[in-house]
Amino acid sequence: MVALITKYSPGNLDDIIIALSVTAPVIVFFNLQLRLLQALDSQNAHRFRDFITLRLIAQCFSLGLLAIWAFVFNSNLSLAICLMVIAASRAFYSIGETFYGEQQKFERMGGIASSMAMKGALSLTCFSYFLIVKSDLYSALAAWAAIHFITLAFDVKQTLALGISTKELLPTSTLKSMAKLVKNGFPLGVSGLLISLQINIPNYALMSSEYKDEVGIFGALLFLTTIGRKIIESGVRATGPRLSNILVEGRIQRFRQLRFRLCMLSASLGIAGLLAALFWGESLLSILYTNAFVPYLPVLLWVIGGETLNFASLALEHALSAGKKFDAQLRSIVSSVLTLVAASWCLIPNYGVLGAAWAVVLGGSARLLATIILTRNFDDKK
Repeated sequence: MVALITKYSPGNLDDIIIALSVTAPVIVFFNLQLRLLQALDSQNAHRFRDFITLRLIAQCFSLGLLAIWAFVFNSNLSLAICLMVIAASRAFYSIGETFYGEQQKFERMGGIASSMAMKGALSLTCFSYFLIVKSDLYSALAAWAAIHFITLAFDVKQTLALGISTKELLPTSTLKSMAKLVKNGFPLGVSGLLISLQINIPNYALMSSEYKDEVGIFGALLFLTTIGRKIIESGVRATGPRLSNILVEGRIQRFRQLRFRLCMLSASLGIAGLLAALFWGESLLSILYTNAFVPYLPVLLWVIGGETLNFASLALEHALSAGKKFDAQLRSIVSSVLTLVAASWCLIPNYGVLGAAWAVVLGGSARLLATIILTRNFDDKK
């Protein structure tokens, strides 16, 4: 989508990048990482209806807060429209993750893969049609959001195939159950918020600097790394229930072996991306975006290097979550965010987008170091 906007609606690139950067932390925080809690609920302490009820309430709050920001504290109508449509789409996807979490708990990853592929293909096709043929960005965004809403029907069908009754899918729950979920999910929600901030802090810093005209370019480069991040997230989520069950069975050595493999595979994917960018980066930037992005290849290389460190950290953090150390992710992310803020404040005013890329590397280094320390502490207690 970002690539298409750079080619067919370049004047709106900054609005899209800012809208994506602003909506992400809010939506992610109110997710409370419920999918993780749901997938790792091996003792069935909560019912599906508890998760779906809390998810719906939380997303109403997130959309309300974003609407206040868009129409009260922002004077750019184009940005406000982009922001609210993107927020609605992300809210629909968040609701769909409730069905993903239930399937993931039973290690039924095929339905999740089919749903994600369907949403990706259909939303991109509709978005492309309205953007390229109709030359209407707002209609393209609306179509993108509509596809995420319509395909929820497929997620419901896949979840019913697990043997869950239709009645169980209805959003009804008790205050006590939801309060317990909020208590468990709040630290994860804060860590998710910080993860999203970690990704977007350089964008925020650029927005408030003399290099604000390059926020769209840097954001577009940064979004290329989401390809690897999505693959890593899918992998670690798929292994979460397995790792949790192995720990419950007391097979500590097996747990450590799988954790090591997961970490190495995650880092290897980042290294592969770095090599691809090193050898074919100019051609890729020219094809995916435009020739205007080619001079920014060094920025892309630094960004991928920093994200490679984040990939390895993400694998270790999910292994700690499988061990019920839900606060570990929060601790590692805090160290990364603080480092990123300090680095962005020092580097971006002097070096612009290149300084933002260096900040990503320093933030990733701090996160990986903190995660390694937390992992060693976890192993010592075992």
